[in-house]
Amino acid sequence: MKKKFKKTAVRLSASILIIFLILASTFFYDLKKFSEEPASVSNKEKIIFVVNQGNSFGFVASELAEKKLIKNIIKFKILAKIKNLDKKIQAGEYELS
Repeated sequence: MKKKFKKTAVRLSASILIIFLILASTFFYDLKKFSEEPASVSNKEKIIFVVNQGNSFGFVASELAEKKLIKNIIKFKILAKIKNLDKKIQAGEYELS
């Protein structure tokens, strides 16, 4: 009886691990695609975006999303966190397209 339980537990653990790895791979692949694609292919005009002294990264991300300069604020924030860019925000005027 114990051997059967151990086999079942090992199979269940392996299945959960495989599912987790598939989901994690899919998530990071999607995040990589997100980082390589422009927010808008059709919008060719340049936009001046201002980051004021003291603006938090969250505020800047919200402003970018509101102006449709990023497609997905959650992916943007995760990607910035992974690359440690959320702490390197600098005030200034940026020309974006």
